[in-house]
Amino acid sequence: MAKRNIGYSFLSGALAFFVILLVLIQALGVPFWWAFGVGNTQRGTWIISVTPENPNVGENVTVGVAAGNYNIFLVDNATVTITRSGMHPQTIYTDKSGEATFTYPGDGTIIRASNWWGNSFHNATSQANHSLYVAIPKTPVTWVKNCLIGISCASTLGLLVGLSTFKFQQKRNKISLSKNTS
Repeated sequence: MAKRNIGYSFLSGALAFFVILLVLIQALGVPFWWAFGVGNTQRGTWIISVTPENPNVGENVTVGVAAGNYNIFLVDNATVTITRSGMHPQTIYTDKSGEATFTYPGDGTIIRASNWWGNSFHNATSQANHSLYVAIPKTPVTWVKNCLIGISCASTLGLLVGLSTFKFQQKRNKISLSKNTS
């Protein structure tokens, strides 16, 4: 009976940890793709690149989109969306050389490139829409700090939920034992 109580307590604490972590990461403004390493700058046979990688505010940034087995096909008319916390998203399109340029608004800038461009370089690209994400800088300090805050809070609250579940089960077992003995 005690092993089952520990198992339920562990599961409830782990579930609480993951739910609280997801809610806190979203509330603290950290993108899921960055926090969990889901969105990369490369997917299958296409890639996005950013030059310079660590620009200064106000500096021009060039985003390149390429595809093919060796990323040799430059993608024209790809959708590139630039967002930053508190800023209205800006959408630009790549030119014939597969590049788009924008002015860097500051830390925590997210660049999303979508391959919803049709038959512009290879008939093989008429596949479903896929998106790639990249952040400038690659590791914004605020996102790291907010992830650490989220992990520590979720760990603490998950532990408290697990311990509370264990204590509740112990009390319930004592009550059921006292009813059975009387």
